[in-house]
Amino acid sequence: MTTRGQPVPDAELRIGSLLFADIVDSSALVGQNDAETAHELISTALEVAAQCVARFGGRVNRITGDGVMAMFGAPDGLADHALAACAAALDIQARLRAIPGAVSLRIGVHSGEFLLHALHAAGLAALDATGAAVHLAARLQQAAAPGEALVSAATLAAAGHAITAEPLGVQILRGFPEAQQVLRLKGADLSLSRFDARSGIGAGFVGRVAERARLAESLALAAAGQGHALLVLGEAGMGKSRLAREVAAEAAPGLRSLAGHALRWRREAALHPIADLIGRTRGPGEAPSAALAALLGEEPADPAWRALQPSERRERTIEAARAWLLARAEEAPTIFIFDDLQWADDATLLALEGLLPQLAGRRLFLLLLARPEHGLGPRCRALPTIRLEPMQGEDAASLAAARGAAPGQASAIAARCGGNPFLIEQAAALGDRLPPEARALLVERVDRLPAEAREVLRLLAVVEEPVTPEVLLACLGGEMPPEAAHRHLETLAEAGFLAREGLGSSTRLGPRHALLQEVVYRGLTRRRRLVQHARIFEGARPLLEPDSPMLARHAWLGGLWAEALPRNEAAARRALARFANREAVTLLDRALDALSQLPEEPALLERGIELRLLLRDPLFRLGEGDRLTIRLREAEALAGRMAQQRRLPELRVVQAHHAWMTGDLTEAERVLDLLEAEGRARADAALLLRCRFQRGMVEVSRRRHADAAAAMAEVAADAAHPRHGGRYGLDAPLVVVALGYQARELADLGDIPAARAAADACLRAAEAVGRPFSWVFAVLADGHVMHRAGDPARAVARLGEALPHCEKAESDMMRVVVLMLLGDAELSLGDHAAAQAHLAEAVRLADAMRFMALQDLRRELLARAMAGAAGPGRNGPRPPG
Repeated sequence: MTTRGQPVPDAELRIGSLLFADIVDSSALVGQNDAETAHELISTALEVAAQCVARFGGRVNRITGDGVMAMFGAPDGLADHALAACAAALDIQARLRAIPGAVSLRIGVHSGEFLLHALHAAGLAALDATGAAVHLAARLQQAAAPGEALVSAATLAAAGHAITAEPLGVQILRGFPEAQQVLRLKGADLSLSRFDARSGIGAGFVGRVAERARLAESLALAAAGQGHALLVLGEAGMGKSRLAREVAAEAAPGLRSLAGHALRWRREAALHPIADLIGRTRGPGEAPSAALAALLGEEPADPAWRALQPSERRERTIEAARAWLLARAEEAPTIFIFDDLQWADDATLLALEGLLPQLAGRRLFLLLLARPEHGLGPRCRALPTIRLEPMQGEDAASLAAARGAAPGQASAIAARCGGNPFLIEQAAALGDRLPPEARALLVERVDRLPAEAREVLRLLAVVEEPVTPEVLLACLGGEMPPEAAHRHLETLAEAGFLAREGLGSSTRLGPRHALLQEVVYRGLTRRRRLVQHARIFEGARPLLEPDSPMLARHAWLGGLWAEALPRNEAAARRALARFANREAVTLLDRALDALSQLPEEPALLERGIELRLLLRDPLFRLGEGDRLTIRLREAEALAGRMAQQRRLPELRVVQAHHAWMTGDLTEAERVLDLLEAEGRARADAALLLRCRFQRGMVEVSRRRHADAAAAMAEVAADAAHPRHGGRYGLDAPLVVVALGYQARELADLGDIPAARAAADACLRAAEAVGRPFSWVFAVLADGHVMHRAGDPARAVARLGEALPHCEKAESDMMRVVVLMLLGDAELSLGDHAAAQAHLAEAVRLADAMRFMALQDLRRELLARAMAGAAGPGRNGPRPPG
């Protein structure tokens, strides 16, 4: 981005509002008038439109022969872009109606995302916007009647209650297959703060206990005749307006509250917050002084006033405004709230500063609200100050919950928004979607940063995860001197955009919160993202391990396919080693995507089979049966194309296990018949032993306890033998699994001594392996043997210990097994309510992941729990299915 207000060298995605204004029947106008008259009429209308757009912070980016296009929120962000565009549209129409003989305009306004880009032609550069949002605004303009402004539902939603519009129903607009909601713009209330416009008044106030107490104390002093003033500072969205109104509403009876609001688009209007306040509150027929009349925009009748010099009029007007404020405090205890003073004019600030020495002995409380970048004078800056910081902990989570966050998501939403109350409220209402109003607010703040600081923030947003300063500097690629980079980082920290974790060499830097990262990243075009990700990969590569997930991700996102394939595979193997199954699946999917971008070669095709086989364990443990089916079919097709007969046994082992999981025991046995025949033909002891394990699993599902226990004993005795070389998954972890099944099957047979011996062996083997997935099996074996040995109370406690191991192992599949065995033990204990809850959850999860092995048993147990919970002598509900 170049300097503010200048054309950008590269495109970026913006959130804002677009306004199209077009002269009605311009062709007829030209035909009915001479060229000079027609030009004067058209240029007058276009000049009025351009002035109104500029007044409300917009930018005219196109002028056609008979119309204009304007952007609000680009190139500089504008949090209230929708209100500004609507205010400009209304102002254009009002000013043209006041000009005798002026032409009429049709206007359309739409809010949304568009591409901002530089337009180069004939050596000239300008800014332009493209995208569906641009076309929709143009179509709304074409549908408008002469002198009318139409707006979209998106604009109405973005402006909140600050605008009024008449619904005209849904209309089909050219180029848009779906009907669009169209509204006729009627009015705009420019005095509303963002809080008022978003209609948050009816929602309960949450948090800010210390700040409310301090304000209440100041109110009490003022009511007792000890005039007082406070300055409240906070970034946009921190809740300054809401806090002030909440405290004023809770004030003692008889304390009058009067509010003035500085407006960004009225900075040039002297004393406008006080003038608006006087205009709203003065009594009917009240004759103002000459100075107050001038302040209210009325022509004073006093000749002496007209004889004054402009500087004298200004001084007397400021004094009159100050006197009016003091007079209100003489009538009744009063709290004056002046909001958004960062946009106040100099005269307003002088009037308020001059008021401060006169507060003593008056029943007056002056509450000044501003953002940190305010331009208040030294007296105001020296006031007692409340700085509103981001909400933390329970307060932030409570706010998210109160605004509709889904159960269990409140804390995550609060953290995602960095504790900013406005952002929390917006995100809570929309869940995972990026709230447009929140995005506009953050973009406005980001655009106030110096250009190079913005570039550092963009790089941090693309990196996404916290990184050391060393890595960040390497990612900058030497384009910025280290001292300059550190200076820009300090700028970001002071502006509240930078998060620092740790100290010294362990320092990590990143965007202040996840929503900021999303917003900044969302503003980058796909091409810029691609370039930045590749830049980060190249910069960080010398500093990170080859299997670094960060390098893997940026190689993939940067389109560096030859690097993305091996690095994502290596990072996935690293994730699998620590049972980070979700991460492993993501990395392996990326590796396969990278592989699909490379030329087809035999070695790479075989690698595709290997990657899909690697997906078996994490997908199985996560219960992703459908995705596993797809990957297995892909692997089988690749093996067939390559005539890779040696890979087929591995595939068929996985297919047999998958068939068992889905409850298709016939298919599982069919595949095992093929495998066993091949194993005997090859004299492949490892393959035959793996088939024995899979046969044992089938016997577990058929509840043939003796056959299952015998198969598992055989596998446990030989699976870790070095001669198998770890093929087909024969290793120490499989020994733990086999011993766990053996113990449970022997316990179900009633052979408790043998079951106990197998469970103890399973515990010892799990301790040697040291993996959470192995501990799940060991704890289940131990607890189930306790249950069958007649000690369900101990069993329930022990089985419950397996649930945290499931979390550590990221195994939703084993969670089903734990819940089933836990519910079974609770049934024996007589705790039918707990059993019903656990078994119902087991059945639900198993159905969701198509884990049908032993689902009939889970349903039987659930039916018993439901019948027991219904009470003696009553028929319990029928079990599901």
